[in-house]
Amino acid sequence: MKFTLRRVIGIVLTIYCIFSFYIGYLLILRNACETKQLRAAENSLNSVYASDSDDENDSDIEVLPPQREKLYDERESLLSTLKNDKQQESAPSRPLIEIWGKAAIGGYLWEHILDGSLEDEEDGMRISGFQQLRNFNLRYRSGPGFIQTTVPQDIENLVLILNGREDIKVKFAKSWLDYLPRYKKLQNVGVILLGNERCDNIWIEPYLKKNGGLIKALFIVYDSPAVDNQRIYQWPLGVATYRSFPKAELTLADLETPRPFMCNFLGTVYKNSSRETLLQIINSHDLGKYCYLKYRTTWASQESDDSMSNYVNVLAQSDLTLNPIGFNTECYRIYEAMSFGSLPIVEDQMTAGNCGNSSTSKHAPLRLLKQMGAPIIFIKHWSELPALIKNELKLTAKQKALRRKRIFNWYEGFKSIMRDQFLTVLDNHFFHNFS
Repeated sequence: MKFTLRRVIGIVLTIYCIFSFYIGYLLILRNACETKQLRAAENSLNSVYASDSDDENDSDIEVLPPQREKLYDERESLLSTLKNDKQQESAPSRPLIEIWGKAAIGGYLWEHILDGSLEDEEDGMRISGFQQLRNFNLRYRSGPGFIQTTVPQDIENLVLILNGREDIKVKFAKSWLDYLPRYKKLQNVGVILLGNERCDNIWIEPYLKKNGGLIKALFIVYDSPAVDNQRIYQWPLGVATYRSFPKAELTLADLETPRPFMCNFLGTVYKNSSRETLLQIINSHDLGKYCYLKYRTTWASQESDDSMSNYVNVLAQSDLTLNPIGFNTECYRIYEAMSFGSLPIVEDQMTAGNCGNSSTSKHAPLRLLKQMGAPIIFIKHWSELPALIKNELKLTAKQKALRRKRIFNWYEGFKSIMRDQFLTVLDNHFFHNFS
């Protein structure tokens, strides 16, 4: 019985070994066959793409037949997808920064400074954009459709753009700032604030991180004395995007072609203001023959398509743009003129309020533009205008063209610098514990 059992076990083991060897043989044979098929397919594909010859004298080059062209496109698409996937796997993760525009100056930041594009949804109820800059993913949201409960609730990094020019705007701004603690994952907050034209912005101080609030970095428009370039930074007013002022795209021809108007002024003339003084001097010295003038006595918050088109065209056809002060020395017209290569003539006078003291600071007002060497002619009184016009008459067409190029290029560089500073401040305060 023992001998028989050993014999059975030996037979079973022999059969198992034979079967294993047979299976291994089949696997080797199949792999060899597949390799041969793959090589054949590769050779076939190479023959398909052989028409991509670099030999300019090859008379047999043909356009790919439709089926081969489709195959080629599919292969290229697959290779591109694989390449992108590989790059995404190897690239470091980019932190997402949400930018919520609850004031019109958000359009200047996104479209003019960050050079982003926008998608309009629901007839303007929701406006959004996305782009990658430096090592950040930036998502912009604006429009009345975005309110505290319809924006992403899992937000971690946020830049909130607010308007604090008047009491009703401040109340709206506070409603957003007071709501922020409800976003449980929120870690970093920055604010761009259109400040009060008199620089009365004390209301925002309790919201700053140093005072127990959430705001780690504040960018503020107008010459606020609170600017320290440590936590509070000055931000340019920019162009009036709320009036749909366009992003200028000038060509070399636009800058070199002689312009029909030596100067221009289009705007609201307030009673007993320096704007009235400007018009009096223009009339008394017969300067109207050199300048395009169009003004009104009542301010309008919006422009018609025709009035905006006329304004833009006049800027693009004027060598000088006159900038009499309004409620604040800084005005949209300064930036709008430079965007078209027109030299701003700016009244260098402090307006009423708490924005600064020109007697103690050589850079007040318009500290940011002065520090960056903006191509602006500053005057103390409009009585200086006749002499400026006289000097302008002496310039050649070539000199004026070169000046336009310098103004336009400076302004493009200015926007680039502001973009870099903005991203650097966010990087430092949000991700590197800057203090």
